[in-house]
Amino acid sequence: MPNTQEIVKEVEAFYRAFLEAFNRQDVVRQSRFVDLPYALISGEGGVVVCATQSEHERVSSQIFADLKARGWARSDIDRVRVSLYAQNHALIVSDLTRRRADGSVLQKNRFCYTARHDGHGWKMIAYSPVADGFLGPGNFPR
Repeated sequence: MPNTQEIVKEVEAFYRAFLEAFNRQDVVRQSRFVDLPYALISGEGGVVVCATQSEHERVSSQIFADLKARGWARSDIDRVRVSLYAQNHALIVSDLTRRRADGSVLQKNRFCYTARHDGHGWKMIAYSPVADGFLGPGNFPR
């Protein structure tokens, strides 16, 4: 059985691979990182549940269209914190910088992801943005 440090490293590697697929806008590859159903949760939008592959593709396409309309080219990880709820359940808090094609900063974000290990690998089960001016879980400075 892996120790907690090993699990944290595994979760962080999973998250970095997820973001690589996100940056490539590879919706099919992204699918390997999510557990259907999963939820997008925010104060503005409430709960959006993606229960099927087609819903995942539709929501992902909407997210990419919105980002690209604002000039987004990629997202860089500034910091990742992993907290374990259990050996197979984790909270990922990530600070990201969204960048334009020229490398300039579009925006800074913090997201919280809930992930679970399904016996084969880690999968995202929920995503939540942390609103500007708020710190989110742990109250870590940005």
